[in-house]
Amino acid sequence: PMVVASWQHNEDVNFYGKIVTGFKSGGFNGVATAESQFEVPFNPETMTTYEVGMKSRWADNSVQINVALFHNSYDDLQVNNFVPDALGIIITNAAEATMYGGELEVIAKPNENWDLMFNAAFLDTEYDNYSKTDATTGLTADISDQREFQHSPESQFSASAKYTFAPTSLGVLSARVDYSWTDDQFVRSEPQESLNVEAYGIINARITLNEMPVGNGSMMLSAWAKNLADEEYWINAIALTPSAWNTAQWADPRSYGVE
Repeated sequence: PMVVASWQHNEDVNFYGKIVTGFKSGGFNGVATAESQFEVPFNPETMTTYEVGMKSRWADNSVQINVALFHNSYDDLQVNNFVPDALGIIITNAAEATMYGGELEVIAKPNENWDLMFNAAFLDTEYDNYSKTDATTGLTADISDQREFQHSPESQFSASAKYTFAPTSLGVLSARVDYSWTDDQFVRSEPQESLNVEAYGIINARITLNEMPVGNGSMMLSAWAKNLADEEYWINAIALTPSAWNTAQWADPRSYGVE
């Protein structure tokens, strides 16, 4: 269910607030280190989201600014855990967790040639209660201060600039450059420094010739390049042994293409 309220300050500025609740179904793990573990289910995950924001247009609609602040509250958050002995992912539940942050989006078209965009996102996460039962003693303890959210960087930024040239008999030529930056992030809920993804920045570029006359129709031709700086980083990693053998899934290197 969702409840939304909005206030139209004027024809260019709108404020809103919403509350959303949802859930993710529970189930049984398909891998385990003991037969008895197949009989132990993981619980459904429930979440309540509170969000307030503003959507606005300025300077004769040439600039659009959107702002959002949110707070997510989780119960029985489902957490993926890689288990080397089982060579697979086992899902467990963290009792309570909180995520809050904000987003800023700015889109500008200062003239008919330029299209500009900037986006920033900030995130703070924490486990409020993460219970773990010791398999040997049977005792349960709160280990929330020993766990981190997976793949949840504290900050992310992106920007793009596109320039469209005046039309010619060959078509409409445009050039675009994109840059994105992602902060450090944890791969495992149980932090292991050798697996963490370090901050990285990516530059992409594209040149497009659109509306090229061909017979009775038209076509588009683009040349593109991704990861221009050939940034080396991985997007996921697992530890095959507690202290030595790790394996990582590296991101794509610099690439080029035409389409």
